[in-house]
Amino acid sequence: MILFLLSKYSLTYITRQEGGLIMNSANLHGIIPYLVTPIDPESGRLRTEVLSQLVNHLISKGVHGLSPLGSTGEVHYLSWEQKVEVVRTVVDASAGL
Repeated sequence: MILFLLSKYSLTYITRQEGGLIMNSANLHGIIPYLVTPIDPESGRLRTEVLSQLVNHLISKGVHGLSPLGSTGEVHYLSWEQKVEVVRTVVDASAGL
């Protein structure tokens, strides 16, 4: 599984390989959905179990990659710590798939 990080200036993808995570850049193709960030409306905390379920569902349907913090809009309202938690959750949920 490939995890995509999109920014204004570059497209980077991260793969998990023996020894750690490897970052690369390349021309990519296929189905790469932006992921919504499920936030609990009362506590404001990331719903990691819901995000993990979403990742597993999308992988089971045959997507070629995932793009957390893409362009669904909520990224502008998240703290740095929340952004790190989103990416870490997606990487962990997609590990080995």
